[in-house]
Amino acid sequence: MVEAEFATVVSKGLEAQDVDDLRDLLAAVLRFNSEEGDATPLIAPAMLLGASGLDPVRRRMVPPPGMAVLHESQVFRRARCLTPSRPLTIRGTEEERGAARSFAFTLEDEQGGLGQMETRLRFVTPDVMASLKGAAFRQAMNTPDMVWRKTAPISCDRVERYLTLSHDPNPIHRDDVAAQAVGLAQAVVPGMLIAGLCEVALKSVGIDAEEMRTRYLAPLPIGAALRLGVQIKEQGPKARARIFAIDTQDRIVAISDATRDSGY
Repeated sequence: MVEAEFATVVSKGLEAQDVDDLRDLLAAVLRFNSEEGDATPLIAPAMLLGASGLDPVRRRMVPPPGMAVLHESQVFRRARCLTPSRPLTIRGTEEERGAARSFAFTLEDEQGGLGQMETRLRFVTPDVMASLKGAAFRQAMNTPDMVWRKTAPISCDRVERYLTLSHDPNPIHRDDVAAQAVGLAQAVVPGMLIAGLCEVALKSVGIDAEEMRTRYLAPLPIGAALRLGVQIKEQGPKARARIFAIDTQDRIVAISDATRDSGY
């Protein structure tokens, strides 16, 4: 096991226009119009990974030649709303266990902690990547209280827009040839974009999540649409819900578990 710590100051924080663009992009894909003044999306801190001070961290997320990077899970927690255009500090730790790497980021401003972001990756061979088929969404999972939302097709233009905002250079999200070289059938939608759509689906039923944990089970090809099933487990101040992201073949692409009171 290898652990490392890092810290960097982002003098401009998140650009207000980038936050607006991210909010508009998610709303357009899910076809749900957020109200003006809505909180910064939970996934917005992912856009900070492009900060120059995190160059060494980004390099550690790149797999060795002949390997692919598998995004296994993502966690976002919000302690306070992140205000655009305000300087902030990113502190974090990296843990390496064989082919797995976990990154934990803490966001702070002059008033204290803003929240956390955690990413778990694994470097795999192309044959392992090709074997990822996801789990079938069984009819028994479709409980009577499930609320369904459907996205528009997630086009390459919309993916490119997200990649630009998040400073994600991974070619498997842009280039079919690069994706096929690591065992995928074609270029795929970024996992964090899927997590953002799960958050908006939750918002559409009246819940603003303070914490969301997403597990990725299968790749989603660019151009595909998603069905998002929101299963509310508890209402009120400590609301809890599970969101299933399902492709057109009834495969579970991702599962997000969200809470309104994270206790952070």
